[in-house]
Amino acid sequence: MSHKFSRDIENLIAQFRGLPKNLSKSTLRDSKGIDFLIDSCVKSYKIGEDHHTDHIMANWKDIVGVKNAHRCCPKTFSRGNLVIAVANPVVRNELQFSRNQIIKQIRALPGCESI
Repeated sequence: MSHKFSRDIENLIAQFRGLPKNLSKSTLRDSKGIDFLIDSCVKSYKIGEDHHTDHIMANWKDIVGVKNAHRCCPKTFSRGNLVIAVANPVVRNELQFSRNQIIKQIRALPGCESI
């Protein structure tokens, strides 16, 4: 059974033994099992949960129209903003003209109310 002492106590013991002081700022932590790591990764990355991007991708043709669906795609989503990658400026202008309608259709999807 090992005892854990504070850094000051360990340095005092090291002085008595003639060893150098430990001036490191790092500390040893208890080890965790692989099951804990997997559970924390699943929770932090929300694996297995429905995500708003899944709903957007599943309904992309309905949102932007069949004509534009293959010329653009959702690129990133951060802080409530959806960035759409487009193939050319003409498609970009068409999407900008129908921006309010696109936003309304996206907000109608489950979990996408804040976009």
